[in-house]
Amino acid sequence: MKMTLSKVLNIRPVRFLIVAFIGALLLFSNAFPTLAATSSPTKGEDQLKQVEERSEQVLKSNPRSMEEVQADTENGLNEVQGEANKNKMKNPMNTGNATSIEEIIQDKLENVVE
Repeated sequence: MKMTLSKVLNIRPVRFLIVAFIGALLLFSNAFPTLAATSSPTKGEDQLKQVEERSEQVLKSNPRSMEEVQADTENGLNEVQGEANKNKMKNPMNTGNATSIEEIIQDKLENVVE
């Protein structure tokens, strides 16, 4: 078996094809790793346009009173962001049965004590 394999590898065209295949494989694996990515870099841009516009309005206007700021914060997450991306933020209603950091620490401490 080894004798047959060595005879095949000594044939110049076969060696050339093997080297060419390995070279092409290395070239494509280094040149096109971004084809594996499925996310779009501009995907989050549209969602935050409202936040950016509201921030610019606040910066261009005169300083606001405490009542105005409090009224804006009652309508959303903060005075600038409002309700933008509110559904994507983590809160107790959408985390399900996730364990809290306190529970994780307590479990680890109990394991250390035992």
